[in-house]
Amino acid sequence: MRTGNIRLAGITLFWFLALLLAAGCGYTLASEEPSVIGNGEKTVKIKRVETPTLFPWLSHLMRTSVHDEVNYRRLGRWVESGEADYELDVEVIRFAISDYGYSREGSSVMYSASMVMILNVYDGSTNESIWSSGAVALARVYDTDNAQTATRELSRELIRRCMDRMRNEF
Repeated sequence: MRTGNIRLAGITLFWFLALLLAAGCGYTLASEEPSVIGNGEKTVKIKRVETPTLFPWLSHLMRTSVHDEVNYRRLGRWVESGEADYELDVEVIRFAISDYGYSREGSSVMYSASMVMILNVYDGSTNESIWSSGAVALARVYDTDNAQTATRELSRELIRRCMDRMRNEF
Protein backbone atom coordinates (compact mmCIF):
# COMPACT_ATOMS: atom_id res chain seq x y z
CA MET A 1 0.00 0.00 0.00
CA ARG A 2 2.89 2.32 0.80
CA THR A 3 4.34 1.95 -2.72
CA GLY A 4 0.97 2.99 -4.17
CA ASN A 5 1.02 6.23 -2.18
CA ILE A 6 4.58 7.01 -3.26
CA ARG A 7 3.68 6.32 -6.88
CA LEU A 8 0.59 8.57 -6.68
CA ALA A 9 2.66 11.34 -5.11
CA GLY A 10 5.26 10.98 -7.87
CA ILE A 11 2.66 11.22 -10.62
CA THR A 12 1.05 14.24 -8.96
CA LEU A 13 4.43 15.95 -8.60
CA PHE A 14 5.23 15.23 -12.26
CA TRP A 15 2.01 16.86 -13.51
CA PHE A 16 2.42 19.80 -11.16
CA LEU A 17 5.93 20.45 -12.47
CA ALA A 18 4.78 20.01 -16.08
CA LEU A 19 2.01 22.58 -15.61
CA LEU A 20 4.38 24.93 -13.82
CA LEU A 21 6.87 24.63 -16.67
CA ALA A 22 4.15 25.24 -19.29
CA ALA A 23 2.99 28.36 -17.45
CA GLY A 24 6.58 29.59 -17.17
CA CYS A 25 7.23 29.34 -20.90
CA GLY A 26 4.36 31.67 -21.79
CA TYR A 27 1.70 29.10 -22.64
CA THR A 28 -1.83 30.43 -22.22
CA LEU A 29 -5.25 29.04 -22.96
CA ALA A 30 -6.96 30.27 -26.13
CA SER A 31 -9.78 31.69 -24.01
CA GLU A 32 -7.27 34.03 -22.37
CA GLU A 33 -5.87 35.33 -25.66
CA PRO A 34 -7.02 38.70 -26.97
CA SER A 35 -9.63 38.66 -29.69
CA VAL A 36 -9.41 40.53 -32.98
CA ILE A 37 -12.36 42.61 -31.76
CA GLY A 38 -10.69 43.65 -28.53
CA ASN A 39 -11.15 42.87 -24.88
CA GLY A 40 -14.92 43.04 -24.60
CA GLU A 41 -15.42 46.78 -24.25
CA LYS A 42 -16.28 47.51 -27.91
CA THR A 43 -19.75 47.27 -29.40
CA VAL A 44 -20.58 44.49 -31.84
CA LYS A 45 -23.51 43.81 -34.14
CA ILE A 46 -24.46 41.65 -37.10
CA LYS A 47 -23.93 43.31 -40.45
CA ARG A 48 -25.68 40.60 -42.45
CA VAL A 49 -26.32 36.87 -42.63
CA GLU A 50 -26.29 35.44 -46.13
CA THR A 51 -27.56 31.91 -46.72
CA PRO A 52 -27.99 30.05 -50.02
CA THR A 53 -31.00 28.06 -48.83
CA LEU A 54 -34.74 28.37 -48.82
CA PHE A 55 -34.91 27.55 -45.09
CA PRO A 56 -36.26 30.79 -43.58
CA TRP A 57 -35.12 29.81 -40.07
CA LEU A 58 -31.42 29.27 -40.97
CA SER A 59 -30.58 32.97 -41.00
CA HIS A 60 -32.17 33.43 -37.58
CA LEU A 61 -30.30 30.42 -36.16
CA MET A 62 -26.96 31.76 -37.40
CA ARG A 63 -27.68 35.24 -36.03
CA THR A 64 -28.68 33.80 -32.64
CA SER A 65 -25.60 31.55 -32.50
CA VAL A 66 -23.27 34.49 -33.17
CA HIS A 67 -25.04 36.67 -30.60
CA ASP A 68 -24.91 33.95 -27.93
CA GLU A 69 -21.23 33.16 -28.52
CA VAL A 70 -20.14 36.82 -28.44
CA ASN A 71 -21.99 37.30 -25.16
CA TYR A 72 -20.81 34.00 -23.67
CA ARG A 73 -17.16 34.82 -24.38
CA ARG A 74 -17.61 38.48 -23.41
CA LEU A 75 -16.01 39.58 -26.68
CA GLY A 76 -18.01 42.78 -26.87
CA ARG A 77 -21.19 44.61 -25.94
CA TRP A 78 -23.95 43.52 -28.31
CA VAL A 79 -26.10 46.14 -30.04
CA GLU A 80 -29.02 45.28 -32.31
CA SER A 81 -28.99 48.42 -34.42
CA GLY A 82 -27.30 51.76 -34.84
CA GLU A 83 -23.56 52.24 -34.90
CA ALA A 84 -21.14 49.63 -33.61
CA ASP A 85 -17.37 49.44 -33.35
CA TYR A 86 -17.35 46.09 -35.15
CA GLU A 87 -19.80 44.47 -37.54
CA LEU A 88 -19.91 40.72 -38.14
CA ASP A 89 -20.83 39.28 -41.52
CA VAL A 90 -21.90 35.63 -41.68
CA GLU A 91 -21.79 33.97 -45.07
CA VAL A 92 -23.09 30.42 -45.35
CA ILE A 93 -21.51 29.01 -48.49
CA ARG A 94 -23.13 25.59 -48.41
CA PHE A 95 -25.74 23.93 -46.23
CA ALA A 96 -27.26 20.48 -46.56
CA ILE A 97 -29.47 18.47 -44.25
CA SER A 98 -31.05 15.09 -44.82
CA ASP A 99 -32.99 12.71 -42.68
CA TYR A 100 -32.48 9.00 -42.35
CA GLY A 101 -33.28 6.31 -39.90
CA TYR A 102 -36.97 6.03 -39.34
CA SER A 103 -39.11 4.92 -36.42
CA ARG A 104 -41.85 2.33 -36.70
CA GLU A 105 -44.32 5.17 -37.20
CA GLY A 106 -42.32 6.40 -40.20
CA SER A 107 -40.95 9.61 -38.69
CA SER A 108 -37.29 10.62 -39.00
CA VAL A 109 -35.07 9.91 -36.04
CA MET A 110 -31.67 11.03 -37.35
CA TYR A 111 -30.38 13.91 -39.43
CA SER A 112 -27.13 14.37 -41.29
CA ALA A 113 -26.19 18.05 -41.51
CA SER A 114 -23.24 19.80 -43.14
CA MET A 115 -22.33 23.44 -43.55
CA VAL A 116 -19.49 25.59 -44.86
CA MET A 117 -19.38 29.20 -43.68
CA ILE A 118 -17.18 32.28 -43.40
CA LEU A 119 -17.27 34.85 -40.61
CA ASN A 120 -15.93 38.30 -41.52
CA VAL A 121 -15.26 41.19 -39.14
CA TYR A 122 -15.56 44.78 -40.35
CA ASP A 123 -14.64 48.07 -38.72
CA GLY A 124 -17.96 49.73 -37.94
CA SER A 125 -16.81 53.24 -38.81
CA THR A 126 -14.78 52.61 -41.98
CA ASN A 127 -16.43 49.39 -43.24
CA GLU A 128 -12.90 48.03 -43.74
CA SER A 129 -12.45 44.27 -43.50
CA ILE A 130 -10.39 43.50 -40.39
CA TRP A 131 -10.45 39.71 -40.22
CA SER A 132 -11.88 36.64 -41.92
CA SER A 133 -12.21 33.14 -40.56
CA GLY A 134 -11.75 31.60 -43.97
CA ALA A 135 -13.98 28.69 -44.91
CA VAL A 136 -14.97 26.65 -41.86
CA ALA A 137 -16.69 23.35 -42.56
CA LEU A 138 -18.44 20.79 -40.41
CA ALA A 139 -20.56 17.70 -41.02
CA ARG A 140 -22.26 15.73 -38.28
CA VAL A 141 -25.04 13.22 -37.65
CA TYR A 142 -27.61 14.17 -35.02
CA ASP A 143 -29.88 11.81 -33.15
CA THR A 144 -32.98 13.98 -33.22
CA ASP A 145 -36.36 14.03 -34.90
CA ASN A 146 -36.17 17.73 -35.77
CA ALA A 147 -34.17 19.33 -38.60
CA GLN A 148 -33.99 22.68 -36.81
CA THR A 149 -32.48 21.08 -33.70
CA ALA A 150 -29.77 19.45 -35.79
CA THR A 151 -29.10 22.72 -37.61
CA ARG A 152 -28.95 24.67 -34.34
CA GLU A 153 -26.30 22.33 -32.92
CA LEU A 154 -24.32 22.46 -36.16
CA SER A 155 -24.42 26.27 -36.35
CA ARG A 156 -23.39 26.64 -32.69
CA GLU A 157 -20.34 24.45 -33.21
CA LEU A 158 -19.33 26.27 -36.40
CA ILE A 159 -19.63 29.66 -34.70
CA ARG A 160 -17.56 28.35 -31.74
CA ARG A 161 -14.83 27.32 -34.15
CA CYS A 162 -14.88 30.73 -35.84
CA MET A 163 -14.68 32.50 -32.49
CA ASP A 164 -11.75 30.26 -31.51
CA ARG A 165 -9.98 31.35 -34.67
CA MET A 166 -10.55 34.99 -33.70
CA ARG A 167 -8.37 34.37 -30.62
CA ASN A 168 -5.72 32.20 -32.22
CA GLU A 169 -3.26 34.30 -34.18
CA PHE A 170 -0.96 31.70 -35.72
